[in-house]
Amino acid sequence: MKKKILSLGIISVCLFFGVIVAKGAFATTCVTDEDGTTCTESGSINASVIIPSACSFTVTEGSGTYREMMTNNSSVEITGSTFKTICNDPNGFAVYAVGFSNREIGNTDLVALGYEEDNIKTDGEDSYWKMKISGVATGPMPTIENGFDSYHNIPAEYTKIASRAFTTPAVSGGSSISVSYNITTSATQANHEYEGAVKYVLVHPGSLTPVSLEESFANNGKQKYNGYYKMQDMNSDICSETTLYGSMSETQLIDIRDNKIYYVTKLEDGNCWMTQNLDHDIVTTPNFYTSFNTDIPEGTSPLTMNTATYSIDDTTWLYYGIESRRYPESYDPGNICWDGDIDNRNDISTWDHIVDCDMPTANNHYSLGNYYNWTAAVVMNNSINYSLETEDVDQSICPAGWRLPIYSGNKSYDQLVNSLNLTAGIDGNIHTDPIYFAYSGSWVGEPHNIGHMGNYWSNTPSSINYAYRLEFISGDDGNYVITQSEGNRVNGNSVRCVAR
Repeated sequence: MKKKILSLGIISVCLFFGVIVAKGAFATTCVTDEDGTTCTESGSINASVIIPSACSFTVTEGSGTYREMMTNNSSVEITGSTFKTICNDPNGFAVYAVGFSNREIGNTDLVALGYEEDNIKTDGEDSYWKMKISGVATGPMPTIENGFDSYHNIPAEYTKIASRAFTTPAVSGGSSISVSYNITTSATQANHEYEGAVKYVLVHPGSLTPVSLEESFANNGKQKYNGYYKMQDMNSDICSETTLYGSMSETQLIDIRDNKIYYVTKLEDGNCWMTQNLDHDIVTTPNFYTSFNTDIPEGTSPLTMNTATYSIDDTTWLYYGIESRRYPESYDPGNICWDGDIDNRNDISTWDHIVDCDMPTANNHYSLGNYYNWTAAVVMNNSINYSLETEDVDQSICPAGWRLPIYSGNKSYDQLVNSLNLTAGIDGNIHTDPIYFAYSGSWVGEPHNIGHMGNYWSNTPSSINYAYRLEFISGDDGNYVITQSEGNRVNGNSVRCVAR
């Protein structure tokens, strides 16, 4: 049984994962993890990736996951991972693979769950975990690269495993490959449940090699600060030169304004996004905000923010009505994360669905960050003059090199949602890898709807009292995603930034 996890617009991605339990008994099995609930039968590992050509988005990823209870002197062969191009690029394509056990690029271990000292050897001639590639007779046969036409060790670095050169584009059809795995254990191998994973990347044209976001920073001569590349060093060259998408390109960058660390990645809309909420505490030091550290135009005089900010013990939200357009306000809930539990109730006004971000169970992609009214989100002391519909504000509380999403078009929530085919609700994907939008609710003197709704500001007002936002909900009244929802500017909403 196969379950479709994710389907994109311009780039369509279907990820199928396989899980094996009980030696020799390959019954239908389901597992729930941070990628969602996936099912398989007959021990198959399946990863199907579909990439259209003749578009600006050229890379996507797939993965195969293996898990089985292994005893000594046992062996199993698993087949089923399939990669297909359905629109032939005239420049061809290439497929790369790399070990991804424990969600670590380059980790080729078969991990003994709970007993890592018994991990299975995966290198050298006697490796116990290998893979091979074959063509599929549903289209033109690809070239198998680097000896993977027979069983070969799981690669510890990105390695080309197959390619095909095309001379003319085609509307349909394409070229496919299939991946098989062979796992064996030695006579002395301890009996445990073992798990391993492989990541795959498909690249158009085939002459390219995968480049991660981290590598793009290095290639553009950027220097690390306190062990991280800087948010403020992001530019269009770095993002455009990154050929990996989603979790394959994810890295952490540091905001030099306060040394806070953020996950960022390149997504299928072709842009680089933060994949956790902004957590910047607004600074009232005179002339603190400059075009060097903050998203305000070059040549603008350094800005002093006259904001009302609040801590966990001081929750009064001062201004309402017309005053909410004049004065910036923000609220810092502390170092807490949404716990990932999606609630169907409406108007949740308690601190349900949160966990300390430092707890082992926390996913830091789901940090609530800070809540900002719209005037604070566009880093103004008075936003009264910005009242016309779709009059984008060209500045924000985002770090320099980043901005709030716009109303529509490139770098908008609308484009992102369509490219990722994002859906809300318990079975939706708006909160999963690779974007991790948290159901962080909103704030107006108290928390509302944490675990039930997500509200994220854009930089575009919709009327004299409202501005556009991304809104998504899970509830008895339906699950939906609105990319041009109108939110009252007085409300404290979350902020995500997209690279300029």
